[in-house]
This record gives sequence, structure tokens and C-alpha cells, in this order.
Amino acid sequence: AHFVNLKNGIEALPVLREHFPEDAPIHFLRVQSTLCERGDMEKIMLELDANLLLKLATDTPCVIYDYGSRSEDTGLPRSFWYGMEAMMYFLRYEWGFDGYGDDRDDDGNITKREVVLRGKKCTKEIERKRTFFSKSLKKKLRYYRQFIPE
Repeated sequence: AHFVNLKNGIEALPVLREHFPEDAPIHFLRVQSTLCERGDMEKIMLELDANLLLKLATDTPCVIYDYGSRSEDTGLPRSFWYGMEAMMYFLRYEWGFDGYGDDRDDDGNITKREVVLRGKKCTKEIERKRTFFSKSLKKKLRYYRQFIPE
């Protein structure tokens, strides 16, 4: 499924229409970089569209396009390197997955994956934000857990 992040991502529409069949649906979402800058993760998660959440829960591959201002370090918009990274952490947690996934260290040992933003480990900060989510947001996110394939 193809999702365009509204405002600057809308610039991707001509390219998408050129490269994909006309009957391929293009969906929209809004992850505001200003909310990422303020660290307002609850508002970002509240604004997530049911269509995106259902597709993620059902393991449908999702591609998100955004042409927003880019980080000099990563070349990615803030909505990607902060918003999407945090979103995936929150969804994995609320959907009952074991943490944020696993990594392997240089010796091949399995370790818990850390949330890394701009080269800094931020798992504790992101987890702290999650603990302050409202009950209604947690209920919204957990609703989609029932659609996860076994």
C-alpha cells in the first residue's frame, strides 16, 4: 500500500501516478514534523489513520512518501527518522510483540534492539512518552491487535 504524508509528500503524487497503475490506490496520512519537534508522540499516534493501522496490523507492506525538509545527517524528513521510528516502537509494544525486536552484536549474541534517533539511543525516552499515553489512545492502538495474523 502506498501512503503519501500530506503537505510536502503531496509532491510525490505525479511520480506515483506515472509509475503505478491507475487502479493502484494511494492513501494519505499526516505525520507532522512540528509535532515530532515538540515530542508530542501522543498527538502523532492519535492522528494515525485507521487505514494505515489496519494495513500494518494485517502485515500489508506499506510504503510512505514524504518530501518534507530533510536532515543534513540522514537525508530524511523528521517525520521519518523520528515519527515513523517512534510509531513502530509504540505499535510493537501495544500489539504485544516482545519489545522492539532483536539485533545481534558483533559476537552474534542476541540483544534487544534500541530506538536510535540521530545516532543516539532513545529507547528510555520513547518508552517514557508511551507510559503517559491516555487510556483512549492505548485502547485505539490495541483494537487493531485482533487483526494481526497468527
